[in-house]
Amino acid sequence: MTVVNEWGKLRKVVLGNIEPTDYIHGFQYSDPTFLKQFGDICKKTLDDIERTRKFLELGGIEVVQPKASLPPAEDMCLPPIDVRDVVLQYKDHTLIAQPTIVHSRPASKVMADAITNTKTKIIENKPTYVVNWDTWKPLDEDGPLFETANVLRMGLDILITENYERFGNALGYIEFVQWLESIEPEAKVYEAKGTTGHLDGNLFIVKPGLVLVYDDSIELPGNMEKWDKIVVDKSLEPKAQVLKGLGHTGKNNYNPVFTKLWFDWLNSNINETAFSLNALNLGNDTVAFPCYNKDIFDKLEKGYKIECINLDLQAIGYWDQGLHCITSELDREGELEHII
Repeated sequence: MTVVNEWGKLRKVVLGNIEPTDYIHGFQYSDPTFLKQFGDICKKTLDDIERTRKFLELGGIEVVQPKASLPPAEDMCLPPIDVRDVVLQYKDHTLIAQPTIVHSRPASKVMADAITNTKTKIIENKPTYVVNWDTWKPLDEDGPLFETANVLRMGLDILITENYERFGNALGYIEFVQWLESIEPEAKVYEAKGTTGHLDGNLFIVKPGLVLVYDDSIELPGNMEKWDKIVVDKSLEPKAQVLKGLGHTGKNNYNPVFTKLWFDWLNSNINETAFSLNALNLGNDTVAFPCYNKDIFDKLEKGYKIECINLDLQAIGYWDQGLHCITSELDREGELEHII
């Protein structure tokens, strides 16, 4: 198993998972309406994951998944769905970026258990509780944190987020670089200027010479600035309009008010025009997307002969995820070379 880039032919992937129950372990609400809506969202999410798994397997891609059920815990526990945040394969080594947040740690363990036949490094740190998401930052005294969705692989060149906000700290960055250098001394790390949070929410590499970007202000390093850039039209996001005014929605998913709004959106028959950078490159000029966007599909298919496949995923956004987020490559064809 080896991965050195984001665009070679995909051969094996780890896919997130979720329990098909009326509530995720650790969450119990007395309001039957909320339980019904939350349960339906869980079922729709499971449908999304099953659709993704079947699609990948039909394409000859091997799929491994963590167990859906988490061990009993006193604290709330998120499902093992966000594998991109935790798992990074580079060459024949796997980095498991254990989160510091208490409710995410059990999921990272079952993700790590699902990956075998590889040389694994786990970033160790202390469990922390978040009292206020508006002010919380990962502190060095809690140990290293560097979520692997901050990273895109380009052979010997590694692209990372400029400002990883609450998804990493200085100690985590140091440990990531040390791990990288121990595997490949010639690897070089570059920052994508103007990017914040997870890098896969800022840009998507279609192939060398072509990239999708969330904002035209993003500055790519070296000769990447000469690449063709397709800017996502951010006005085509009905979800953002429906949920307008709810700050930090990704961290309030289990609030019954937020769940009702999301459930209503899922069932409102809005024409899906939202586009997500969270796509999955299958190789051979083929990219799978979580949803359809005519502008982007037309530009890629007509201008660059890229085959775009719409998986029509319905509910993974509830968990603040995209198709790229719920997958992480374990084996992909590619050459170890400098791209930048």
